[in-house]
Amino acid sequence: MPRAIGFSTGSLAYGDYPAALESLRCTTATAVELSALRERELAPLMRDLKTLDVAQFGHVSIHAPSALHTYDEADIMRLLSPAREAGYMIIVHADVITHHRAWRKLGRQLCIENMDKRKRTGRTASELRDLLDSLPQARLCLDLAHARQVDPSLSETIAILCEFPTRIGQLHVSELNAESRHESLSYGAVAAIQSILGFLPTDVPAILEYHAPPPEVNAHLEFAAKILSGLKIREAG
Repeated sequence: MPRAIGFSTGSLAYGDYPAALESLRCTTATAVELSALRERELAPLMRDLKTLDVAQFGHVSIHAPSALHTYDEADIMRLLSPAREAGYMIIVHADVITHHRAWRKLGRQLCIENMDKRKRTGRTASELRDLLDSLPQARLCLDLAHARQVDPSLSETIAILCEFPTRIGQLHVSELNAESRHESLSYGAVAAIQSILGFLPTDVPAILEYHAPPPEVNAHLEFAAKILSGLKIREAG
């Protein structure tokens, strides 16, 4: 089967998942990540979850808040109950997890994302090892841009893929600028991704994590599909 590819709703429409889903209609998207990166976004998303039309997507994931200020981990777990009941994969930043017992309840639905250079943990294979050992059913959301920023040689990316080959549950695909913000793929980023295709599992969904105007969404999806299928840059562009 072709790899499922889609967008993060938070990238397409900041804080507006209905608008983001609408921009994915009539596109080739077969995956979506429903984003609640900020704490205030989680409760409304969970409230609306059962009413959202996601029939188009073979893969649906939820991105939990990237930092906790108002809630603690037990609160987040309670709020995530609708996502747990739906069976959706739940993406969590590695540095958010401090009380492992709370997160074990998610089993294989928990998908831990590797971090960028701004964070103090969760960036490398060695930093992820203890966390994944403590959460033996959890999977890994490999953010290719984070991994490349931490180690531009891609040795660390390959180390993560080689150490956890059966635990990769989702990919994040983008490029990071100097402020660690996600942007669309440059040819350098494309070349980097294609250089490690032999290590990437072919059946893992890929989520694009950058903004694209609605008229351009499908072109970005098709471009990403070509890149991840191994077509050369000149063919994909």
